Amino acid sequence: DYFTKAHELDPSQVDVAREAGIAATEMGDGPAAVRFTKAAIAAKPDDAGLASNLALAHLICGSVQEAQVAAIQAVSRAPADPVAQAVRSLVEDVATGKRPCPKSGRELG
Repeated sequence: DYFTKAHELDPSQVDVAREAGIAATEMGDGPAAVRFTKAAIAAKPDDAGLASNLALAHLICGSVQEAQVAAIQAVSRAPADPVAQAVRSLVEDVATGKRPCPKSGRELG
């Protein structure tokens, strides 16, 4: 709730949107996670970490195809980034049925 209020007060603050998206992912609120993360990406479109966060947010929503697109974008922005690589691997495991689709950030570990 505090991140939502802070974001509403000043939507230009990328870090607030980033943290709001992460918190929403942790809590399993996929739609809010996607909304906040997309707002952050609008301000920093080349940020691989934000693209990775968006992939996870889409997974929480059960939107596997959108998660795949975001994960590929994250890796293309930072090919050597181990987090982007790990997120892409996780998304592919869900897409191929090797792993169930997570419902919250707690299930990502």
